[in-house]
Amino acid sequence: MQQKLIKVIAMLLTTTILYANSAAVVSYAADNFLSAKALENQGTSTTNENVEFDVYYDGGKHTVSADVNAEDTKLNIALNVKKAGYIKDAVVDFSDTNFKIAKTEESDSIQAVDAENKKISFNQINNGENVTETINIALDKKDEISEDMFDRDNTIKFTGTYVNAKGEEVAVKKDIVVHTSWTASTAKAKLDYEITKYIPYSANNVSKLITQGKITSYVENSVLPIKNTNIEVNAPKINNKYPETVTVVANSTNATNGDANGDNFSKNNWSYDSTTGKITITVNNNAVNGKIQWAKNTADEFIVTYIYSSDVYEAVKDSVTRVTYDASSSMNLYVKSGVNKVSAHVDGYEDQTKKIGDIVEFTSNATQSISKGYIYNNKNAADENKKETEYVAQYTAHVSYADVIDAIVLKQDVDQFVTANGSEQSTTVGGVNYAYNKTLAISKQEFNKVFGENGEITILNEAGTTLATINKDTEVKDNKIVVNLVPFNTNSITIKTSKPQAEGNVIFEITKALAKNIEYSTSQLRSFTQIKTQVTGTAKNSDIDIVSTECTLEGMAFASYWGSYFARISLQEANSASSIGSVTSGRLLGSTFSWFSLLWAVSSWVFSPAICSSSLGISSFSWSMASRSCWVRLCFWVFSWALPESSWLWALSSSARPSLILASFSSSCFLASARRSLTLTSSLSFTSSILSWSSVICTDFLTRPVVETLATPSTRSSWGTIVSFT
Repeated sequence: MQQKLIKVIAMLLTTTILYANSAAVVSYAADNFLSAKALENQGTSTTNENVEFDVYYDGGKHTVSADVNAEDTKLNIALNVKKAGYIKDAVVDFSDTNFKIAKTEESDSIQAVDAENKKISFNQINNGENVTETINIALDKKDEISEDMFDRDNTIKFTGTYVNAKGEEVAVKKDIVVHTSWTASTAKAKLDYEITKYIPYSANNVSKLITQGKITSYVENSVLPIKNTNIEVNAPKINNKYPETVTVVANSTNATNGDANGDNFSKNNWSYDSTTGKITITVNNNAVNGKIQWAKNTADEFIVTYIYSSDVYEAVKDSVTRVTYDASSSMNLYVKSGVNKVSAHVDGYEDQTKKIGDIVEFTSNATQSISKGYIYNNKNAADENKKETEYVAQYTAHVSYADVIDAIVLKQDVDQFVTANGSEQSTTVGGVNYAYNKTLAISKQEFNKVFGENGEITILNEAGTTLATINKDTEVKDNKIVVNLVPFNTNSITIKTSKPQAEGNVIFEITKALAKNIEYSTSQLRSFTQIKTQVTGTAKNSDIDIVSTECTLEGMAFASYWGSYFARISLQEANSASSIGSVTSGRLLGSTFSWFSLLWAVSSWVFSPAICSSSLGISSFSWSMASRSCWVRLCFWVFSWALPESSWLWALSSSARPSLILASFSSSCFLASARRSLTLTSSLSFTSSILSWSSVICTDFLTRPVVETLATPSTRSSWGTIVSFT
């Protein structure tokens, strides 16, 4: 009897558990989407019987399917006060939706549109008024979006205050759900393959044939986000044999999952079957906290390296070799209807007759432009106001076949100043470094990928003394290993790595600085147009340099003369400000005469017509002309405050070069005389104006040393007085 009772209880428990689980599933599905009937039967009543609210698509429907590129999908907002009273502070909130407000028409009913926060505020709506406004909506194409962005129920919230006939205020609200699906009528996969390396390798009794291909994959125009990318590659047969081994490295999986540098790509993302020659690459765009990635106008890039046996090497080393490629891609897209899967295929061949590329390739890039502002300013500034000028050089080692590499060595040479005619001047003179290394940084992920957890990097000076060592115990911050090199004051270092454990890329980022005190003359500094930095990259197998490459960067150009000149003006202004406590205070002090100009300009604008109408007295004419000159300077002054980042405007308003003052004054004379139909005076003023503006060009572009002299703090003060009282 007891056993029967236990069985009955067990059956009841099982039934209860199954029912609970199924109920949960049903509830979840119901919570996700309202049925078509429920959507259309929501009604318009709010929490107050006199106020009605609704949101609907064309035809009065509460569901729509629109194209992802459409910008003109209509959504209607209806508000109605039936009887006595009115609504104030009405707001319709679209923040919990899968679309953005693309366009709204001007209307007396709409008070404000907050497109960023997706809210629309309405003016007061009185009883008897039926307000209907139409807005255009579009898919909100951010780089990070919700997983359900393309198909979801959107809750639109209305809130407001209803004031009844007695003047009593009552809060009203209403939620309306509309279902919005976004689809694509067309989407196209793109797949490219490029043969990048062909290396018959033989050293230390090791012979291999190495080939490499670069695969690029993406959805054309980034029409939809990618859910996952699958690529199949048929490895090329050479001498009727498949590769012994294959490696796959991702330079980027940005198109699929937003990983711009392929940091999260690992051996788990690819496989190779040496019996069939099949390579499979898989990348997923999994949701994290309900969010997926959607990077635009970018691509996934994979480097596939094929290693063939010594037999293959011997068979093809002195002959023409046909290298084939054959790859297919398939991408599932994050959309439930319309086009949700795309594919592409690429194949071809190349006949190789000579070596292409190296086992380790070294590439470089650097800061594109360096300002001379600090450099010039340091010539006259007090020691406490002098500043260094930083620039950055990056050197990348691309490792294609780790097995034959025992170490990678980067040797940095002393940087050189370069003139326009190509002559060089060292940044180290007499043992004094005018440029020095500040930091060396590398990615922790790249370090672990290529050199392994037990890898090591040693940094040495020119004498071969170890300055620092990077290993698993080195401090990591924001996924970067940063070594401080400032205490060593070195302009040249050598970086030596342990044996690479895997194929991949390692970026060495070196931050350097030009010192506060550079003993070259101002004219010499002016002649320097760029900085050249050079590194020699070497890949070693035992004591043999199997690769040795010089990476020279000559693209670090100094900013144009005017960029540095106006930067210098701004720096001097900032330095002069220190005496009264702040840059802002300095600008106010430097603008004292502009305030005087303002008073002069306003008063002369009012009184000069009366004065000048009496006679052609030189004093009255000069008075009117001077007022116009003040107005010219005042315009520069106002714009410099409105756009503080435009240092050139501030320089024009406060540096007070005499040629510019004279030109502005003469132009003002011409305009004023023309206004009064004074033909002779107008002609003279016009001629004077042309000559004056010509002097501006001559002074600014042909006699720069004179301009720089006039731009020093002492002379600027004098010329500032002349400007205000001319």
